[in-house]
Amino acid sequence: MYLTRPDFADGNAYLSRFAAPRAKPITTTLVGGSAGKYCQILDEARQRLYYFAHNGTFHVIGTDGVVRKTIRLLVAGPKAVTQYPHLTLGDDGTLYAAWTTNDLHAYLYRSIQAMKTTDGGETWVTLDGKPLTVPMVSDESGPTTRISRDDELDVHSWLSAFLFKKNKLHFVYWAKTSPERQRYLRYDAATGRKELDLEPIFAHRTPKQPNDSGVLVTDRANPESPMYFVSTLDDRKRLACLVSPDNGTTWREFAISDRVFPHRVYSIGGARNLTSAGEIIGTFTDVAQAAKVYTEPNSGTVYFFRIPTKPSGSAMAQGASRRSAGARAARQEINTGPNR
Repeated sequence: MYLTRPDFADGNAYLSRFAAPRAKPITTTLVGGSAGKYCQILDEARQRLYYFAHNGTFHVIGTDGVVRKTIRLLVAGPKAVTQYPHLTLGDDGTLYAAWTTNDLHAYLYRSIQAMKTTDGGETWVTLDGKPLTVPMVSDESGPTTRISRDDELDVHSWLSAFLFKKNKLHFVYWAKTSPERQRYLRYDAATGRKELDLEPIFAHRTPKQPNDSGVLVTDRANPESPMYFVSTLDDRKRLACLVSPDNGTTWREFAISDRVFPHRVYSIGGARNLTSAGEIIGTFTDVAQAAKVYTEPNSGTVYFFRIPTKPSGSAMAQGASRRSAGARAARQEINTGPNR
């Protein structure tokens, strides 16, 4: 097991390796890796991990804990800087990176960009194969592939979920246009050609306020397995799960929470691979409307959810919440019923 934490006191990040859940960790320093937003992925074939931070640094670490490479991958552009990075790994070892940018002068998530590397981070290209020179400008003025639209540059545009499955790249993102959008995009992973652009992704119960977060989940060991997307309905207060049996071509409702939460469901995340029992597992927070900052007392509750995907009666999302910053502790269960 590999866990990484940033340290804001010294500016580094620290990777801890656990041989077993109760074993004492062995820790590696990732120099300059401290950042509030970051992602990490395991490349089992190459026996290495990739750590990508929103400060633009990219780290390659062997599973033995030895740092193989540390580079400045992205730098601020004239309009925006890197925020909220994502990584996903193709079956052939191609590593795909995507990120949301933030305006240099205002709180505004400006654009969504992407690129890839076929050699474990040694060289990078756009999604359609054009060579890139490191470091790259991170905003839409730079050479990387822009995913979001022209009319979304001056409103919040936020990459919610990013996943490789069966030779395709899958994106879900939110744009605070009027009305707000929740878009699903599918790109051919080899050519970088956009194949599908669906909006809204919830075809039958379009939410008035689409959620800015969500998670794409599948069984990576089975290329023919369905793909799931967990988000919300009903003014962002009801957890909802969609399923696509055909790699994103069509989507339908799979499970809808029978509970409406008292506050907006926010920051949905989870494991992007089904568990060995065929379950979707993840977390979310419901945030009180009156909360000015998420660290104040009783600003919300952090939930853990579980949604079985194998036929066995009703699906259930269960969770015990933990105290996190200002979130209050509680224990919750969410019953959901698959819609087949």
